[in-house]
Amino acid sequence: AAGVPVPKFAAVASIAEGQQEAKRIGYPLIVKNTDASASRGTTKMYAPDDRKLEAAIDAAKHASSNGLALMEQLMMGSEHTVETLFDVNGRFWPCFITDRLFRDSGSWALETGLEHPTRVSAAVQIEMYDMLRRAAEVLGITVGAAKGDVMLTKDGPRIIEMTASRWIHATSRRTSITLARRRHLGRRPVASPASTASKQRRRFAACATYSCAPRLAT
Repeated sequence: AAGVPVPKFAAVASIAEGQQEAKRIGYPLIVKNTDASASRGTTKMYAPDDRKLEAAIDAAKHASSNGLALMEQLMMGSEHTVETLFDVNGRFWPCFITDRLFRDSGSWALETGLEHPTRVSAAVQIEMYDMLRRAAEVLGITVGAAKGDVMLTKDGPRIIEMTASRWIHATSRRTSITLARRRHLGRRPVASPASTASKQRRRFAACATYSCAPRLAT
């Protein structure tokens, strides 16, 4: 969409529309609400089944406020949160990436935490940051935080969600203050030494240091 890699998707109001869009999107796919939280009215489908599709669309519509169901390509891969920032001059700053941790509880995965710094390679991090920048520009974000959830698939990173967040979920209060101060002064964050990066791989909630993002071309 608009040159930004995202899953194939469509909003539908009927089973007839759903059948048509399912052919375009392909299987596996997921049917979900358009604007509710907690995965209400969500169904995964791995093969064509008109009766199951109709029930999935009805469940999703019931959980939506606009009477529509969202059909989306079901992708597989690791999930990551990408935090970025546009300063008051509109300059883009890549901040940090965290790896989302899940436990498979059967049909659905249960998120158990976050890990920082990310284990994703520097090259892929740069690709993710550039993708977030383009998505933010398409959405008209020119000042403030731009946060997205990204899935790293076999075909590369894909944006699965852009969050309407007005502040970066920094790793600690100390990090938040330091990051805000350095951004306000127009300075880059201080990079952690590469030799200590592996020692910093711990649970997100326990991390109190900030690793500078890979440099992007400006």
